[in-house]
Order: sequence, then structure tokens, then C-alpha cells
Amino acid sequence: MTLENNDIYRRALQFQERRYFCTPNSVNYLVIRIKGDVSEDLLKKAIFKCQTRHKLLQARVFIKEKSDIWLTNEKFKDIEFESIQRKNDNQWLEKCIFENSVYFDYYSQPLIKFILIYSKEISELIIKTDHMFADGLGFSYLARDLFEFLENPSKKVEILRPPPLVNKDIIPSDVSDNVFAKKVIKYVNKRWKKNQLILTKEDYRELFDSYWNKYKTKYEQINLTKKQTTKLLYLCKKHKVTVNTVLFTALIRAQSDIVSNKQKKGGISLSTRDRLNENLDGLYGFYATGIFLSFKNNPNKSFWEQAKDFHKKFNEKLNKKTYLINLLRFNQLDSSINDGIIVKMFGDIISDKYKNFDKLSTYSKKKDVVSFILNWTVNKHFDFGLTNLGSIDLKEKYGDLNIDRVYYLPHTSPSTDIILSAVSSSGKLSIGIAYIENIIERSTIYKVKRYLKELLEL
Repeated sequence: MTLENNDIYRRALQFQERRYFCTPNSVNYLVIRIKGDVSEDLLKKAIFKCQTRHKLLQARVFIKEKSDIWLTNEKFKDIEFESIQRKNDNQWLEKCIFENSVYFDYYSQPLIKFILIYSKEISELIIKTDHMFADGLGFSYLARDLFEFLENPSKKVEILRPPPLVNKDIIPSDVSDNVFAKKVIKYVNKRWKKNQLILTKEDYRELFDSYWNKYKTKYEQINLTKKQTTKLLYLCKKHKVTVNTVLFTALIRAQSDIVSNKQKKGGISLSTRDRLNENLDGLYGFYATGIFLSFKNNPNKSFWEQAKDFHKKFNEKLNKKTYLINLLRFNQLDSSINDGIIVKMFGDIISDKYKNFDKLSTYSKKKDVVSFILNWTVNKHFDFGLTNLGSIDLKEKYGDLNIDRVYYLPHTSPSTDIILSAVSSSGKLSIGIAYIENIIERSTIYKVKRYLKELLEL
């Protein structure tokens, strides 16, 4: 099949995208459980229409010069599709765990894969994508488009504009950085260019293989019924807090009681789509950041009192708009600095059996300007992470197909103990617990899971 109106699309990777380029742990999954007989032929045609509609579903990466990484929609492969016969209810979960260690071919294909775990009565559709191009709402828009094309195969494709770049032009004008930070960024860029690390395709692959030889991501699920979801939403409204607040409070309480009652540090994902000067509705792309904060459990307060305390603290942090200032800073940094960051973060785990062991291992221990950036920004240990897609924009019924439930599996990190994810569809909330087996004991995760269910009154 040939794409309609396939205009040439070329641009350089932004800093935020480059953060995830060839990073070993950058894959996320949206999994949709479907009741009804899914036509593989119609599904493939719907995927193709989505690829026609969204520019980033056509994009592949190419190295323009040394560390200058660009996107293009020239000479790309079709989106990868795989169909597997369904054997049991947990097959989709095992497939996602396996797919973590399957390397995306960044240089020839779009960074997305569709996997259908099929039976005539019930199937799971797995959408695997690199975080480089997809935030939670982007996932939601893509899923909505896909099922609309499935329901109406003759529906005409409305081709969307390429997602706009995140830069100072679309960041609100009342957000500005201080002079000192600007000078630091200028200094960092200058020092980096003077002693820049150049990574090759082989370097990236060796880092990826080393990572997945060492670490194994696991997932647990807490699946609420419609009745339980309705009750939780009622309690949130009653106590004037959000589901995000409740999930965060429950996780803090569980970790405090099971692991230790020290101050907990972590990050909460935040969409920037409604905070930028652009209409980003419907666009598949990456418009997200994080808010980082610490919070200590107070066992003398009730659960809902704690939830209100956190809700207040989170909103205070949100109102400071630090996350937008950080976007400005990232925009000014040389995007290739991320090559240094990835090696600093993962170079110490590379095996000496690899050809480039000396190069990567030596640089990972080197004290330079990239070490300074990591200490300043991301090189910290976190107790938790939370990402909530909210109520995903899917109907409960599309023709003869029923959306039973949606799951969201986020990427994990050795520097974060537990990542909690949430997504709601068809009136049912699905909560995921993602972790790395080498970092935290599975028995601890099971205790956390049980405690979370008790706190959420399930």
C-alpha cells in the first residue's frame, strides 16, 4: 500500500526525544482487551490508515553527520505487525515482558509495533511504542483513531499536521529562566563540544543488550470492576482529591509500612498539552514532563487526610511552573549530550565480551560536564514513579467489538523502585505495578499490591 499525500518530512531530534533515542528502557505498552472476533485484515488496514494520518508513524531515524540525529519519512518500512494464537489470559503480559528485550530498528522503521493475541471470542491488542514519540494522550488518540477505522473501514483519512516542536515559541510567555541558568547551559554546551563522545549504532546496541542481560522488568495488575471504579471516583469527589492523589497516597503508605517510614521521593508524569500555546488535540507525539517531590507518611493521620495534604502540596508545586522552566532549559542544551548521559547511566553494566567495552566503560566512570548534568537533574534514586493516562478516549463498543479493559505498562528504571500506572476505559480502572526484579524483591511487590488494594477499599 502507498501512503496518500506523503510529503517529505525531515527534522532533527529534539532534546526531549533524544533522551529516549536508543535508550534501553524506553518502551511503553498500551494493551486493549477486545471481546469479539477481530478481523486481522481489517486491523492491518486500520493500522495503515493510522500511519497515513500521523506523521510520526512514518518516521525513521537517520544519522546526518556523526552525532546529528534526524527524522525522515523517506524509505521507511511498514509498521510491524504480529499475530499470535491466544492460549490464556496472561499471555499478553508475558509477551510484553519478552518484547522489552527486542530491539527497535530505529534506522529503517517507525518506532511502533502492533501485536494481536488472537482468539475468536476475546483478544488483546498490544501497541508497543518508544517513549521518544508517544505520551499517554498520544497513545489515547492513536487507539481512538484505530478503532474508528476498524468500525468504519470506508472512513476517509484526515491527514494531520506534523506535531509542532516544543520550544520557546510555544511555551507561555510568562515563563522565563534566570540569567545564571542560561550561563550554565552555555558553559555546558561549550564543554561538551570540546570533549564530545560520539556513539555509533554498534555502541547503542551493545548498551541495549547489556541492559537486558542484567535487568528484567516485571508487572503486576490491580483491576477494578465498574462498581469498584465508581466507588473510588465517588470517594475522590467526596474528599475533593483526584485519582492521582489517591494512588500516590496509597503507594506512599504501602511503601512506608512495608519498606521503611522515611521520606519518599518520586516523580509524577504530567501532560503539557494543555499548558502550551498550541492546539495539540489528536496529535500522536510526546508532550509530557514530570513533577518531582518528596512526601513523608504520617501514620497518625487518616488516609484521606494524607490525600488532602498531598493534593495541596502537588498543586503548590504545579503552580510554580518549574516543569515549564525545565522545558526551556532542555531546549537550549545540545541534544547530543544525551549520548553522554546514556553511557553514564548504563555504561558500567556493559560486559567485557563486547567490542566497545573499553570505550563505554571508561567513559561511564569519567568525571566531566555530563556528570555535572546528571547530578543536577536525573542521577538520583527514587522510591516511586506515577503515570496516569486517565480515562482513555475509547467507546465501549465499536460495531461487533467490545472494549473490555485497557492496560498501560510504562518503562522502568534501575533508579526507581516502583512505577505505578493507571488507565481507565469502559468504566473500569486498571492499575499496574512495574518494577525491576533485580532491584526490589518480588515478595515486597506482592505485599505492596495487597496493601494498595486494602487502602483503595477493594
